[in-house]
Amino acid sequence: MKIFCLGAAGKISRESVLDLLQSDKPTRVTIGDMDEARGREVVAWLADDRVDFAQADVFKTDQTADLMRDYDLVMDGTPISINHESTLCIARAGVHGVNLNGTGPEFVFHDAFVEAGKTYVPGFGMTPGITNVMARYAHDRLESIDTIRISHGAFRPFAFSPAITETTR
Repeated sequence: MKIFCLGAAGKISRESVLDLLQSDKPTRVTIGDMDEARGREVVAWLADDRVDFAQADVFKTDQTADLMRDYDLVMDGTPISINHESTLCIARAGVHGVNLNGTGPEFVFHDAFVEAGKTYVPGFGMTPGITNVMARYAHDRLESIDTIRISHGAFRPFAFSPAITETTR
């Protein structure tokens, strides 16, 4: 499987790529990011022959869609503030996609993905999303479960958190 990892020069998305490489068998993983220096730093850090870099700017829709077109899946790790632009690129590329942050305007592209016969999963890295997968993972390994409660903290934190701060634009 060939996976284009959009925004993967960032601190969080690069960890998703590392996990992907360790737990799955992709044949090719491309770090697609606007920041070439940080993107190439991630490629060097991963030190895996399956990984390369491509400069990708979601504000250049057609150019970025062309980069994605030959991949099986796009893993979108860009900030939530540019979900519209990143999802538009994936829809135009006509490939499967998964978004690792919260949901926003992605649903306007639903028909484009359906018409292309592709699946797009928004908000997978947030609650609900990955927490649902984690709950199912636990369910499949336990003898019985009475209740599963999922909550989300720090949506509007009282203290500054670099992990929650938007850094785009």
